[in-house]
Amino acid sequence: MSSRHGEHEITWHNAGTGGFRSYVGYDRATGRGVVVLGNTAEPVEAIGLRLLGVAAAGADDRDGWSYPTVVAGLMCLYAAGCGLFAALRRGGRRPDRIGLVALATEAAIALIAAYVIAAWTLLPPALWTGGGAIAAGGLAVLGQSWTRLPVRAGGRAWSRWSGVILRLGLVAAGVGYLVAVA
Repeated sequence: MSSRHGEHEITWHNAGTGGFRSYVGYDRATGRGVVVLGNTAEPVEAIGLRLLGVAAAGADDRDGWSYPTVVAGLMCLYAAGCGLFAALRRGGRRPDRIGLVALATEAAIALIAAYVIAAWTLLPPALWTGGGAIAAGGLAVLGQSWTRLPVRAGGRAWSRWSGVILRLGLVAAGVGYLVAVA
């Protein structure tokens, strides 16, 4: 098939089956060609067109930084912030085990949400790895003192535990969704 995108005429073909997508595109004028293979049910045509230097039809004119992508980037940074917050021991407040579990699940929820809502192929890989690594590192710093931490440093026990259970439920739902769409 051939399609015109502004000054470019792209000869292309795409396909998809059982959770995989592909795109082959060639721009005769520039002599550039691409093959994009994805292990996802999401379309990969926009990636191929970007690699060819062509804006996909209906693509965001801000070079791929659409609202969902920006939100996903912020979610990755939020996950990193959860880890940093844990490493700094919650701003001087005495940490406890419930708080550590809550921060770990918040970081996981943020990363899962970023993956689900984003045009994830457009986010810089450093944002994904940085967000996850900083979150894990910060939580590991506080986790080293796990045995010395009290279970609950303050607040109502039922309120603190219900918040943790809710967060764990959100993580389980997010993981279940990711497994279902994979």
